[in-house]
Amino acid sequence: MKRFVLKGLVPVMLVAGLIACSNQEDVKKDVSTNTKASATAENNDTGKKEENSSVVETPENNLEKDGNKETESPKTELDMANMKKVGTKEYGYVNVPKEWVNFKDLNPNTSFQVSSKDGSQIISLNIFKDAGKDADVETYANIVATNMETQGAKDLRGAKVSLGKYQTLQVYGAYKEGKYFVVAWIFKAEDGKYHYISAEGGIDRITDVVSYIEKGGWSLN
Repeated sequence: MKRFVLKGLVPVMLVAGLIACSNQEDVKKDVSTNTKASATAENNDTGKKEENSSVVETPENNLEKDGNKETESPKTELDMANMKKVGTKEYGYVNVPKEWVNFKDLNPNTSFQVSSKDGSQIISLNIFKDAGKDADVETYANIVATNMETQGAKDLRGAKVSLGKYQTLQVYGAYKEGKYFVVAWIFKAEDGKYHYISAEGGIDRITDVVSYIEKGGWSLN
């Protein structure tokens, strides 16, 4: 399995740089790419899927670069009065807009998924199957990165991101000629399990979906 360099990555605030340098080759993906990334949360042997901020700002901040920097999450606060908590006891919970609905992917998977009414923005929650006693968060992040690349993600990037009290590794990439993005967070929670969250959306909405995770937070209960 190809191993990505995920340690010491430089995270940034905006998706602009990733959008600007996205490969323009048509990857012919369905609108819902989340299954292809999140199915790895159960380490599906047949499916090679898929600090402190979200998406890349400059082309230099890619998976092969170093930096050892951590940045702050976006400062914009969500109106929590218009949000609702969704999730499961096993996968944990996030906050999404009240009008969001449960999402059923065309490609069967074990993730808990919710989306905007039109299905253009999707959030998925899952946990990883144990990959062995030597596996750590970087192991699982590399699984996600490798599988995203296999399924057509371009300009794959990584970042160290603080998600509330959790230190995560974030992997993100572009699909559909740079018009669609998947962002994944991988981390170990107090239940001893490695958790997976993904956000996906079009070029004009991905930062909103990411903010639901990074500003709305994740909790185990």
